[in-house]
Amino acid sequence: MVTPNQTSKFWNEDRAKRLKDTLKPEIDSEGNLVQKFCQVKYNSYGTFLICLTNETTYGRSATFLTKEPTTLEWLQQFKKESWLLDIGANIGIYSIPAAIFHASKVISVEVEPSNYAELLKNIQINKINPEKIDAVLLGISTKHANKLNKLYLTKDEIGSSCHQLGENRDFMLRPLKTDRPTKSVYSISLAQLIQGSSIPNNVPLHIKVDVDGIECDVCESLFTSGLIKRLSSIQVELNPINIIEHNELKNRFINNNFTYSEDQVERMREKDGTFKDFSNYIFFPKECPNNDGEVLSREIEEQHFIFHQFYNL
Repeated sequence: MVTPNQTSKFWNEDRAKRLKDTLKPEIDSEGNLVQKFCQVKYNSYGTFLICLTNETTYGRSATFLTKEPTTLEWLQQFKKESWLLDIGANIGIYSIPAAIFHASKVISVEVEPSNYAELLKNIQINKINPEKIDAVLLGISTKHANKLNKLYLTKDEIGSSCHQLGENRDFMLRPLKTDRPTKSVYSISLAQLIQGSSIPNNVPLHIKVDVDGIECDVCESLFTSGLIKRLSSIQVELNPINIIEHNELKNRFINNNFTYSEDQVERMREKDGTFKDFSNYIFFPKECPNNDGEVLSREIEEQHFIFHQFYNL
């Protein structure tokens, strides 16, 4: 077992060689491949495990506390009765701690088959109660729902991201002319996922959408179905500065009586590099989710108050 939080000296002294040696396959006395894993420390909450399969999965473990700090803040505000739909879960780096520490149920959705298989391993090694997490191999799309679609891969490697569903485009939604490896996946809409997940009416419902470009397509069915009114919060990775569709989606949330914290967005915004100007936008309804003016439950009402107080909305 490797702990990402070990002293920096261990990893800085010829880090590449040490990590390469750590990742070398090992066979036990019965001829089985030894599964290696990282123990990830999560502040005062405790620890969880992530399979150590390659340098990418190690990197996701090692940067857990620093890569998306506002995502962790958001998860930490969840009422214990909450449900989370994690769309674009990858290997489960947020689904796993959410299921262990923050939510009563997580539905973890990943479209890339190799990442999905790794997600299942991570659920297994953490011995999470099956009642607390469901892992689903699905594409989520309004445009490409109810059919098999091509998934265009950035890299056919466990833990990789920026794959695109249905069309050969990059994470900025620019068409690509270069050939990319593909896999076939089945897709449904986000509204179909919610309607088919038996989510109790009295629990706070949160959604995390991180699909590297097609967030607008993923969220479309929330608006057309009216299910947007059921949400206690939704986090969406957006670049409204440089992607027209992302700016339109941001404004659509606002026009549907949602708000967000400018401070949270700016703290998370990428200042340079490949993903410059991308940030996680966490949208909250201005009014508590209700049914013809009647609040759905005390838990949902309390969740609404917690968010508005914490983010000073």
